[in-house]
Amino acid sequence: MKTLLRRLEESLEKNKEKLIRFYFSVFITFLIITFVFYFPYIHVIGSLDVSMSRRFYLKILPPSDEKEKEKAIRKYGYVEIFVGDLEEYPPIKEKKVLYLIKKVVCFPGDYLIAENGKFYCNGRLIAEAHPESPSPPISFRGRIPEGMFFAVGEHPKSFDSRYIGLIPIRRITGLLIPLF
Repeated sequence: MKTLLRRLEESLEKNKEKLIRFYFSVFITFLIITFVFYFPYIHVIGSLDVSMSRRFYLKILPPSDEKEKEKAIRKYGYVEIFVGDLEEYPPIKEKKVLYLIKKVVCFPGDYLIAENGKFYCNGRLIAEAHPESPSPPISFRGRIPEGMFFAVGEHPKSFDSRYIGLIPIRRITGLLIPLF
């Protein structure tokens, strides 16, 4: 009996490191699954849209206070925008798009010039309208008002603020951290 117990102890001692790794990986997997599916303020979201170079983002719910929300938008840069009710725009109506993932490039107080299909924020070229776009580009010259943002995608054919105009802060439903 002692020899059997001794052999079990020796076997456990040999495999101790493997067992620790196994239990640690199970624990980490459990934490990730809990974090992704059950934590109410953070989610992993994916996008099939080609307007952004990344496909997966960590979505964080923004603060309800507008000032805090604006600070968070400046910090993260990437946002999820609700556009489901903007059916007057062909790309949204045809594809039944509810949300857009874009990068905010011009903030309240910045000077935006949007003329002849070119878009400048504080004198820096930030985007150009695509010549084959189904919607005409906006025209604007002036300071971006409080509570409004100018957001664009990374692809030249991206449907964004170049066509739908400034984005009100109330339309921003998530702050995004690009993953991959």
